[in-house]
Amino acid sequence: VRERTEVKVPGYDGYFRAPSTRDSKTIVLRVKTPQANLETLLALVDTQYGILSRTSDPSRVASFDLASAVPSGEFPSDEWMYVTITLMVPGAAWRDAVASEVGPITIANPTQTIDLLAGISAPVRDMDIYLRGVFGEFQLTDSAGHWLRTTGAWAGSATTGLMFSGSTGQAFLTNNAAPWTPVADRSNMIDVSGGGGFRITPLLDASNPGDRRGRMSLTTLTQTNVELRVRVKSAYAIQ
Repeated sequence: VRERTEVKVPGYDGYFRAPSTRDSKTIVLRVKTPQANLETLLALVDTQYGILSRTSDPSRVASFDLASAVPSGEFPSDEWMYVTITLMVPGAAWRDAVASEVGPITIANPTQTIDLLAGISAPVRDMDIYLRGVFGEFQLTDSAGHWLRTTGAWAGSATTGLMFSGSTGQAFLTNNAAPWTPVADRSNMIDVSGGGGFRITPLLDASNPGDRRGRMSLTTLTQTNVELRVRVKSAYAIQ
């Protein structure tokens, strides 16, 4: 379910588009359990925060909140009980259990297209992005127009770079030997698009809707020892 924002202005027909968001996902499970194990089952799900995984594919997980766990039976002496368990997935997507790293990708062109995350079906916001080298300034744009860019010239080197944390919106100076370890805060060097910030949106191939992936376009002023790395957990819509 998408929640849309319509911006209406007097004198203009229709409305102006604003970024939409996916609503949280509800998963309802009906579990049959021996009454002797009922208390144990309720203890298992009685948590404010938990991790749900797929039996068919344990590499995909989702963080959930318990909404309710309601047992039912015809008589107090029933040997078996049914428990209706309602889980809320606030992120509205399955995520990879383990983050993968893309790159390093050598950047040799002023504008370069990068394809990544084959098979995603939901947007990703909490990726880590590392760009090292002498690139002057950069702008990274995804297939839906969300952007991440520098606010001024960056005096980089072959051994240092900028690391952007999508989960916090911060940027850091880091070393190439340990690109995901912050050395100094450089958040003032980074600006992101509105409407939820930068994200990687699934790209729709009209000729093959089943072939979905992320696509980013990177623009840099100079390309001396420039490399791009992305650390990310892919996202998949919950069916």
